[in-house]
Amino acid sequence: MKISKIEICDFRGFPGPALYDFEFGKSRNLFIYGENGSGKSSLFRAIQEFFNRRHDAKPFAVHKNTADSGFTGGRITVHFDDGTSQTWAHGATRPTNHTPASRTALQTGCLDYRSLLETNFAQRGDAVNLFYIAVKHLVPHLEVPVAGGSRRIDDLWDSVYKPHRHSESNLR
Repeated sequence: MKISKIEICDFRGFPGPALYDFEFGKSRNLFIYGENGSGKSSLFRAIQEFFNRRHDAKPFAVHKNTADSGFTGGRITVHFDDGTSQTWAHGATRPTNHTPASRTALQTGCLDYRSLLETNFAQRGDAVNLFYIAVKHLVPHLEVPVAGGSRRIDDLWDSVYKPHRHSESNLR
């Protein structure tokens, strides 16, 4: 399933009640460039937040456009190539528990400029650590079966990679 179009209203740099739409056609990848303030980061965040499956994901209101217009009808609508669409509206929950958004959320990877810079500058040595980039940026939300349930890849990695705190009583 592919995204064919996104409509954004009253989200970050896209003030409401105007509707901004982006047609992707049959593209497999998307590369966005433009002037400062043209909405690149807002479009990126709209895609990233629409498919955000984290339990601590912020509600739409946190991402609402900051213009004090009194408009509360903000939304992001994603259209898929099978003719269906799903909407995340101001005050509503993300549709990531319903197909096709749930399937697409598992397959969506977003790299912003910081992630791309990390591939070159933040890593040590001559080799790029593609595993880390995949775990933290491309498929962090992918759920994998673990002990009769499932956990997200980034949560699993964090539980292995981050050192656990021990109290003095545990050390004795």
